[in-house]
Amino acid sequence: MIATIKNAPKFYSLVACQAVKLVTYFAAFLVATLAIMVPTCVRAEVIYGIDTTGIYSVDSVTGQTATQPVTKLVTFAAPLPSAATLAVRPSDGVLFYLDSQASNPQLWRWDPSTPAILPVLVGTTGAAVTAVIRLGFDAAGTLYAINPTPTFGVAPPASIFILNPTTAAVTSQIPAGGPDGINVPGGGDLCLQPNTGQLYMVTSSGGGNTPSLFTLSPAGAITRLGPVTLSSGGTPANLPGCSFDSAGRMFISEQAGAGTNLYTLNIGTLVATQLGTSIGVAFGDLASAPGRKADLRLTKTAGNLTPGNQVTFTVIVTNSGPDR
Repeated sequence: MIATIKNAPKFYSLVACQAVKLVTYFAAFLVATLAIMVPTCVRAEVIYGIDTTGIYSVDSVTGQTATQPVTKLVTFAAPLPSAATLAVRPSDGVLFYLDSQASNPQLWRWDPSTPAILPVLVGTTGAAVTAVIRLGFDAAGTLYAINPTPTFGVAPPASIFILNPTTAAVTSQIPAGGPDGINVPGGGDLCLQPNTGQLYMVTSSGGGNTPSLFTLSPAGAITRLGPVTLSSGGTPANLPGCSFDSAGRMFISEQAGAGTNLYTLNIGTLVATQLGTSIGVAFGDLASAPGRKADLRLTKTAGNLTPGNQVTFTVIVTNSGPDR
């Protein structure tokens, strides 16, 4: 059997659902049965990671394995001074990042659907934006940038900047509020739960804080849910990144020397379980690939039906979208 797939999604882990359909062909005295997958749902997702040299993808189902290693999707034209932020716009899957933790960093964007095109400079954020280590979109497309608390547990709190994703300009700036606006030290990330619209934050160690999970409200209130623990025992050394898949499963990252450990995090228990093997790239941040949906159509033909000769069955799978 020859199978051809047209317009298959690139750089994504495909998950097909439902059962197997048996299609039987009769060719004179020959009877052949083909087992063809007929999915009722097809989605394609990865976890994105960033370091100073480029952006990578990791299989969201298995993590990195011997047969499914991490993939570098794009190499930056020049290394970044630091790679601490990465965010995906929910409406179209375009990735955004800041190129520095210094004052007045530049905002960049990169579209995974056109991977050959290098990241595009959006603009500079302004001198007020400094030390940003968390970047993320909410469900409405608002882009948040958050720096750490200057001194853990002491005012002033962290700053929350709203950035214009078209120009990079700051449209508003507010102090972090809530019970834990002063308790978010350096290191961490901001990520959107796609099914509930809730924004979550992770933080690394600092001051009196252990790596923890927080929520962020639209008004800027930060609330600590508790410290993260590992299913293998102990706590992660740091938490520079977080992301979600379309099913609401949360992923977090831990920098381990020159590499990265990925975990799935149970939001209810705050217990993290390692996903796949350790990655030989030190991700400074994570982002989520949106749940891409496909309408797959099968065209089945059989050639050379002369009795006694070999029959060739051709199955063409066409993706009619909306995502490709």
